[in-house]
Amino acid sequence: MTMKRFRFLVWGMVLISLGFTLILFFLAPHHVVMHFNDTGMADNWGNRAGLFLQPVLLAVITFICDRLAYSRRKRDGLEAMTIITYREWRFVSFVFIVLLIFGGLQLYQSGILS
Repeated sequence: MTMKRFRFLVWGMVLISLGFTLILFFLAPHHVVMHFNDTGMADNWGNRAGLFLQPVLLAVITFICDRLAYSRRKRDGLEAMTIITYREWRFVSFVFIVLLIFGGLQLYQSGILS
């Protein structure tokens, strides 16, 4: 039961990221920044479809966190526990921080946050 809550939180953030990216896709210019050099200057441009890289990466990170949380819960014999554990909250926090970083990066890539 609790893994459902955990999964609702982390995969919900992936859906939020995807929705945010869809909105940005229509607001962004046709060419967006794809790479920044070591001084923070744009040095590579690409199609705005490249904005979808962040939600895909977030989904991969979320999948890894989901599998780790499930295996740790099973290893520790906590399948029947009805609350989200401290370790699982750390995964939720990590996915949330990555969501914020990727969202900021997308705003910067699209020129909205310049």
